[in-house]
Amino acid sequence: FVSLEEKDQAVPKAAYALQVTGVGWVTTNDKARVALEKLPGISAAYVNKQLEIHLSDNLMLDEKAVKDALATYKIGVNSVQKMEL
Repeated sequence: FVSLEEKDQAVPKAAYALQVTGVGWVTTNDKARVALEKLPGISAAYVNKQLEIHLSDNLMLDEKAVKDALATYKIGVNSVQKMEL
């Protein structure tokens, strides 16, 4: 059980799936998610075995900023693929 907190979330205009290495610990995944959601344009991030990022506008993902944010948590990015919404 995590929470019953209700939170408004914008419908994403673009989404990306990232194949990553180094995820696993729940606390690390959560810290990485919070760091990604602080980046401009990112409305939501889901960190698990695959990482999914939702953007509030239909823009290109700033891959360098994402890789830099994830490197702090020793998470490496193998590939980035735009998802169909």
